[in-house]
Amino acid sequence: MSHSLPDAQTCADDPSHPGCDSSNPCANGPSSECCALQPRFAPCNEETAKPRLAISVSPKVKRARAGHIAVLTVKVRNSGDAPATGVRVCAKALRSKAQVGKCLSGAVAAGRTMARRFRVKVRRSARGKVRVGFKLTAGGLPVRKATATIKVSR
Repeated sequence: MSHSLPDAQTCADDPSHPGCDSSNPCANGPSSECCALQPRFAPCNEETAKPRLAISVSPKVKRARAGHIAVLTVKVRNSGDAPATGVRVCAKALRSKAQVGKCLSGAVAAGRTMARRFRVKVRRSARGKVRVGFKLTAGGLPVRKATATIKVSR
């Protein structure tokens, strides 16, 4: 005798079905028979859902005068199917050429993009180009990097 639910029914219709209870249709975990039959319930997909982050910076090349501020926008896109928490973007530049704010953090929902603006103060003594590196970290995910160049004019 099979204990499977017909496609038209849900665990809410038959809470006595193995793997179902009245408060959580997948109470016995993602491997329960109820959960296998009803993958649309969020707890069924928690085990396989992962965030997938990418970082980009714009503009890639920015012109700025020595002693002035350049603003760079960093975007973090989550193309995964789970939210990413503890997302942290840090900026770094050669101290003798520029002063950059430290780190900004936040969370990125699944399928969404987070944008943050970094102000980079170009030192008066700077000449040539200033490379600004951005590092994206989030708990348990691979580190991602992006760079931008500021062309310094006098």
